[in-house]
Amino acid sequence: MCGILGFSSHKVSFNTERFRKNIKLLNHRGPDHNDYWLSTDEKHFMGFTRLSIMDLSASGNQPMFSSSKEFGIVFNGEIYNHQELKKELINLGHEFNSRSDTEVLLNSYIEWGENCLQKLEGMFAFALMDKKSKQLILARDRAGEKPLYYFTKEGLIAYASELKPLVESIEDSKEMNINAFNHYLGNGYIPREESIYLNINKLIPGEYLIFNTETGKLKKDKYWDLNKLITRKLESQKNSSEILLANKLEQLLETSVRQRLISDAPLGMMLSGGVDSSLMVAIASRFKENLDTYTVIFPDNKIFNEQKYAKLISKKFKTNHHELEANSIEPEIIEKLVYFFDEPMTDSSMIPTYILCKEMSNFCKVAIGGDGGDELLVVTIITADYFY
Repeated sequence: MCGILGFSSHKVSFNTERFRKNIKLLNHRGPDHNDYWLSTDEKHFMGFTRLSIMDLSASGNQPMFSSSKEFGIVFNGEIYNHQELKKELINLGHEFNSRSDTEVLLNSYIEWGENCLQKLEGMFAFALMDKKSKQLILARDRAGEKPLYYFTKEGLIAYASELKPLVESIEDSKEMNINAFNHYLGNGYIPREESIYLNINKLIPGEYLIFNTETGKLKKDKYWDLNKLITRKLESQKNSSEILLANKLEQLLETSVRQRLISDAPLGMMLSGGVDSSLMVAIASRFKENLDTYTVIFPDNKIFNEQKYAKLISKKFKTNHHELEANSIEPEIIEKLVYFFDEPMTDSSMIPTYILCKEMSNFCKVAIGGDGGDELLVVTIITADYFY
């Protein structure tokens, strides 16, 4: 997890000193390195805080620029198929100075433009400055794993991984979004394209934005649409057998988990003993021996304590299991969660997840978990038979 913060302007610029100062508000996302780039006319700014995962050397630091200096990028996330893309780009004549997926992403845009988004497999939010075409590109991954907020006003655009640095850097950004707040009260969440602040929006999953630095005009488009994909898939696979579809799902899960095990930094897996995380550990154990698994336990609260289930899974797949004890949850944790989430949140599972991630950070940089499998697959009984 890294942090990005930046702006681009057509005429009048933002307060650059505020943006420089507020990069530090993203240090919890990227404690390993931070830096920024400011154009000579001070109309364009790109700031970055890094959590080193791929290519731990300084060669992977950001903002990163092409050898021609015409293209620059700040990128939060991971491109899981970067090794395959790198081979393709080398065959097309591109040269590389690092092992980072950031450089692969940068060269992918140089080669294919916005069409590179169709080739990316991963979780990402990035801002790319294309001086040659006089445009700034913002893009977010298909599932929306990585957040990307943006503020626009009269030929100006600012963007960030979180709300905090935007709100602190821009004077007229703090008006509450009443529609979003009402939606939250009625549904328990903020609309996906809005934020709790009126003038700050989110780029939605599978969407990209182009800001023309010469005219100040902005356009958005989708490079991936889940509804259209589902319609096509249902039509093409309506005669497929249940066994064939189950095998296809297993292949997709295997590929997905295997790609996420690639890391130059220490890696661990969250394990609660439920369907989601247990399935991830089961699949990961096919590709990696002696997995490190982590469970947060609540000795004083039997309702939340999943210790025995996690132990069963760990024993089955021979993992190096770590139990992280949370004896008590103090009210102060709510204040910490409000700070990190930025917006109202009703999901109570964020409390044990926060505790687990906080403790895991003492042992590893990369944490893999599963979420949503219970609701999506409805296979609790089948999975229980498979494991036990």
